[in-house]
Amino acid sequence: MRNAISFLCLSIAVFALGGCTSMPAVQVRTWDTTTEAVYPERGDPDYEVPWLDEKHDFGVAFSGGGTRAAAATLGQLRALQCLGWLDRARYVSAVSGGAWAAVPYLYLPSSEAEKAFLGDYVPPERLTDAHLAVAPVGSLTQAMDRAYPVWGTLGHLLRGHGDESFSAALGDIFLGPFGLGDRNKFFSSHSEAVKQIVKTNPHLDPDDFLLPQHGTPYLLVGSTLIGKPGGGRRHYFPVEMTPLYTGMMDRAPDPKRPGHFGGGFVESFGYDSKLSKPMEGSNREVEIGLPRYRMTLSDVIGTSGAAPQALFLRLTIDNVGFPEFRQWPVDASHAERETHFGDGGHVENIGLMPLLARKVSNILVFINTATPFEPGLNKAGEVHLYDDLVQFFREPRMRDGKVAEEMMEPNYERTELGDPSRVVIASGDTKLAELHAAFSKAQGNGQPLVYCGEYSIIDNKRFGVRAYENAKICWVYLDRTESWIAKLETEPNPALKRAIKWRNFPHYKTFFAPIVYIIRLKPRDANTLASLTAWTVISQRDTIGPELGLPPGSEEACTRR
Repeated sequence: MRNAISFLCLSIAVFALGGCTSMPAVQVRTWDTTTEAVYPERGDPDYEVPWLDEKHDFGVAFSGGGTRAAAATLGQLRALQCLGWLDRARYVSAVSGGAWAAVPYLYLPSSEAEKAFLGDYVPPERLTDAHLAVAPVGSLTQAMDRAYPVWGTLGHLLRGHGDESFSAALGDIFLGPFGLGDRNKFFSSHSEAVKQIVKTNPHLDPDDFLLPQHGTPYLLVGSTLIGKPGGGRRHYFPVEMTPLYTGMMDRAPDPKRPGHFGGGFVESFGYDSKLSKPMEGSNREVEIGLPRYRMTLSDVIGTSGAAPQALFLRLTIDNVGFPEFRQWPVDASHAERETHFGDGGHVENIGLMPLLARKVSNILVFINTATPFEPGLNKAGEVHLYDDLVQFFREPRMRDGKVAEEMMEPNYERTELGDPSRVVIASGDTKLAELHAAFSKAQGNGQPLVYCGEYSIIDNKRFGVRAYENAKICWVYLDRTESWIAKLETEPNPALKRAIKWRNFPHYKTFFAPIVYIIRLKPRDANTLASLTAWTVISQRDTIGPELGLPPGSEEACTRR
């Protein structure tokens, strides 16, 4: 009996660990950014993505916001694809819920998979409840309808996946249905980059890597390194996760020991690793260890969307499955340290900063917020806008030494005094007033909140932004658009009207909407929101296109898909 029990315990342990075979040491490339900005996708001959220079100098940013943002991003991707604008984009930047849609979309294996993922565009005057109630196989809508991360995280914890558990659960939801959830596979940007990796590491194989289709925009996903749990946002540092590399531009002091974080980028396949031995030049030999420590697409979407991490750490709750990575400085001046990572929205929830850091000239920003826009000012003299947007222009207004209660967005994170500055736009007061006035006018006319302006960008060292001129930015702010609702009335459909009146459409809560589902979004709610956001882009194509140097496209082309 004792032998039987021992065998059973051993079997459970092996199952939980998922295998104990460690990967041999690997060599990874690093890029030091402390003296100059280096972006390997365009600046390193051995790694640069061959089609990016042929693209228009155009980037798209998708904000965070849970499955609300994912559903809104779905509609926006649908519109960008059918207008032909996504094919012209050099960059796509995404945070949290925006990444839950953008990451799987950009790694889909075929145009057929893309069509199933996006679904069809239906103009509002032809939209019926029959269109909204469906969640086809292979669609992002179906994935959102099956989003139960709590049970998934618990399951992975029980299987011994530790701090990869939350990420693995999100991967099961948002990557697995599309053939992208294999946690034994790394990811990269193109086959030539993989050849460089395999040349240096012959024990690896090209089949070990997931790749996007040829010609896709280069992906930038925002995350946050939490240097000191419970220490406030001054110990939060922005991290970029991309197909080629992961890291932070700025070098930041480690608040828990002598040394520093960041100062450059590490090849993504070698992130979350242990320094093995010193090497000359820009290569480092590192140990990844067990298969579960491999950096995968699940880690990307899980880390960018790990919003509860900050709250748990403030409550001194640890080891509950949220992301931790072994972090070492690019100059290898000291050993790695296991560090907590959290939602990209902890430092910047819109995704604009990585595009500005690369001096992109034409930028389309989707602000898929839970904060409704209102004309006028609140009691603190502050505009009724999502505060992450305000802080690109200037520091938020204070009242009695505290952040005004009225300006705190009904989202997961709230503004705190002492936050590192996110200001990047010159003459911010004037430019913000122009944006607010344009949104007020559009809302008064029942039109989508869309405004395009030209900006001078100022330095922001923390985010790697260096000053440049003539940045054209079109802002698209999620809003309950009366002209879209009016078009729905041509189809007298009670169920459809209920969908736009329930739960503060379109500003669904980021979490617990409704409370029993955490982040799940039912097909009718997801499809209604995606229909609104797709129509917003298509209806405003004559405003956005000329400002950003894009072809006009047509609504007919979208309905013919």
